[in-house]
Order: sequence, then structure tokens, then C-alpha cells
Amino acid sequence: MSRMSRRAVDGAGVSIAAAGAVGYGTWPRMQPCREATDLHRELSNGNPAMEELVRMAVLAANSAQMDDPAFIRELSDWLRFSPERAVATGDGLFSACSGNPVLPDWIGRRLFPMVFRTGAENDKYRAHVRSSAGIAVFTGAKADPAHWIRVGRSFERFALRATALGIRFGRGPALPMSLRRPVGAVLS
Repeated sequence: MSRMSRRAVDGAGVSIAAAGAVGYGTWPRMQPCREATDLHRELSNGNPAMEELVRMAVLAANSAQMDDPAFIRELSDWLRFSPERAVATGDGLFSACSGNPVLPDWIGRRLFPMVFRTGAENDKYRAHVRSSAGIAVFTGAKADPAHWIRVGRSFERFALRATALGIRFGRGPALPMSLRRPVGAVLS
């Protein structure tokens, strides 16, 4: 879990022993995170009811995003279709990192609105959930920025622990890494 992938993976499950090593002695029962009692996480490996709930939530959230013109505009602004543009900006979402074709930027910008459609995106996310090795859900007691940050930190602890133990939740083809500018360049 040292990096996130926007591609379907092989679906090979993670053993209960491996999940326990990451901090889940009673997997897949929901339990408080070790760092706070108002954060919860749940792991599921082969639980069809949980996978169906997650699939429904993912598709509903994606559909809502796809219906939001501001989201589409911002996503389009961040896309980098060519390696040259990705290197020149040092930021954004390089299309190859999500398994999408590399194109001259001027072509990618024209094609994007024609091919980025709700149905196709939902089909892709259905495949992602179906092929996942397991599902980890992290929740907070409140929907506010402080809890969002705490939930994110909880996930990072989980991901770092899994990485340190050599546990991978899903195996798929290697994709290029996203380019990032140095922090100082972003803050200045």
C-alpha cells in the first residue's frame, strides 16, 4: 500500500494474520482506532454485503461529482495528458498515472469532455471494488475539518504500517508516479 492506484487490481485477498499485523485483531469487525475512540475503521475481505454497500456509496459519490460542473472544471484544469506538460508544471494528474492514454495536451483537452462520462466512470469504479483485495473504511464521529484530518491521519498510520510490514492490499500493473514540485515551490 505504498502508493495508491486508479486501476483494477488482481483481487488476491489479504490474510487475517496480515490484517492483524496492521492492527486488526478481530478483523473484519468495526473497531475504534488505537489513536482515538471517536474514529473507526473496518476491514472487509470477501464480505459481499460490505462490498455491495461500499460499491453503492462509491457509485453515488462518483455520480454526484460527475454532475458537478465545478468538479469537472477543476479536474480538467489539473489533468496533464503529455509527459512534457507534466514535467513543465511539476504538478497535476498525469494521465499515464491512472492508466489512461498519453496524448499531446491539445488533443487530450479536446477529447476529455467527450470521453469522461458518468457511466464509463461508474463502470471503472465497479471493477475497482470487485477486484479489490479488501476494503478499508475509515470514519470519524463528526463531519468537520478536524475529524477529516484525524481520519486521514488514521489512514496514513494504517498505510505506513502495512507498507513497513510489506503487506500489499491489491496487486496490479505498475504505473508511473505522479510528479510533484518541492514543497517550498508550492508555498512561495
